[in-house]
Amino acid sequence: MKNILIVRTDRLGDLLMTLPMIRCIKQNYPQSKITLLSNISNKGLLEDCSDIDDLEYISEKDRKTFSAKVKIFKMLKAYKFDVAVISNPDKFFHFITWFSGIPLRVGYNKKSGFYLNKKTKDISSKGDRHQIDCNLDLAYLFCDRKWDGNIQFTSEHVHSNSSDLKNTHNKKTKVAVHLTTSNPIKEWPIQQFHEVCNSLKNKGYEIVLIGEKRDNKINSVFNESDGFIDLIGKTSLSQLCAVLKGADCLISLDSGPYHIAWMQKTPVVGIFIKDALGSNPIRWGVYPGYAKCKQFYDKADNITVEHIVDAVEEVIA
Repeated sequence: MKNILIVRTDRLGDLLMTLPMIRCIKQNYPQSKITLLSNISNKGLLEDCSDIDDLEYISEKDRKTFSAKVKIFKMLKAYKFDVAVISNPDKFFHFITWFSGIPLRVGYNKKSGFYLNKKTKDISSKGDRHQIDCNLDLAYLFCDRKWDGNIQFTSEHVHSNSSDLKNTHNKKTKVAVHLTTSNPIKEWPIQQFHEVCNSLKNKGYEIVLIGEKRDNKINSVFNESDGFIDLIGKTSLSQLCAVLKGADCLISLDSGPYHIAWMQKTPVVGIFIKDALGSNPIRWGVYPGYAKCKQFYDKADNITVEHIVDAVEEVIA
């Protein structure tokens, strides 16, 4: 097998969960060229990953047009792929990989799974297995050698003249804090995050706020006078990777940055809201034994400021 295509075109966290699968495939076929097709929003994340030889990007908006679909078809034909692995079930990609003549098409048997000729049942929604193991099921359909247990994740150093980024290089113990998720029902009260940050600051920790953008909820509670390093909306993905790699701990909800941190072996404190659809540390938490962690899985009202502060000191110790 000379050319292998991996398709994962959804969110950041979902993409990260495919890295062990990609590594497993590369270990089984070390001479192959692996191309990852991903969402444009993930650009800048995996350019340094040695298990991936080439990267292609699309946006959800672009793929809805006929011209964009033709462009994808031409790209698939040009690469002359031997194998396509579609790790997020998708009717369009099941069809287009078949229509473009890729000989081996691997994926889950759903959403027009009849276009695939190597497939397995998707039981990930049960939530009783880690998503990494669910993705590895696809690799094992055509790979004999098992995953070696490592995640290849090389991030760039922070290259920026920003004084905010330079402030993260001091010698204080740094606790990064990610306040929000793309799904509001998975969130923990902003006011309690603020209390956690103040408590840790009073104990001598440097607080580094991270995230995609500030919103009214954050602005109503957090302000410049708090004395925290505010990197919200100020980092690229590669810079975020470097910031999290250099942190001594991350406090986060179930989110992409949470996975970036623990996959680089940064200790994490995770907040998973019970009864929020898809929020489950068994499936979406730290892969067992991979990094130091303390993960809470309960209703938001039952997770206290004291729980989080104590957990930070536990995982940093």
